[in-house]
Amino acid sequence: MIRLAELKASAQVIDDLAWPFDFDLHRADADASWITLTPSETFHVLAGDGTGGVFLAYGEGSPDHLPVLHATSEGQAGKIANNLGEAVALHLQLPYWRDVLKFSGNGDLAQMRRAATVLEADYAEDMPELPDVKARLLRALRVPVLDDPIACLHQRIRETDCTLVASDGYVWESLFNSFTIDQLRSR
Repeated sequence: MIRLAELKASAQVIDDLAWPFDFDLHRADADASWITLTPSETFHVLAGDGTGGVFLAYGEGSPDHLPVLHATSEGQAGKIANNLGEAVALHLQLPYWRDVLKFSGNGDLAQMRRAATVLEADYAEDMPELPDVKARLLRALRVPVLDDPIACLHQRIRETDCTLVASDGYVWESLFNSFTIDQLRSR
């Protein structure tokens, strides 16, 4: 099991998770007073992303063992992993997971798989350093292997049992979006 202290112990791990995987442990120190979960849960901010989103471990106990919720800066939130290790594995095995959700056709697993095929090729072209950074992280950490990261992500979001509520009462929407990969291709 990956522990938060283990991630924070290495400057190289911190840097590699922040880029290219957009799981920035330095952003965990940002003000979290705006976060309210419903139903009410205690939470620990694990990391942030480059757009202002956050990753929260929520519930009682060690943040290493708690479910991880991702909240975007665009008003979407959902559970992405059962624990920190699964969240790190998701980022390494499916670094384009946010885009898979964007082109999920409202959470259709088949659409997510179609999107992943296209997105994987795009990421390989746009981020040639990705395999080397992933290999370095896999050497440094005991990352669990997700047999089917797309199905795992799909299931975790469907299991979402809490979300964020804004101060004006707005409830964050699902991480699933209505677009499909066909809409991307038609541009």
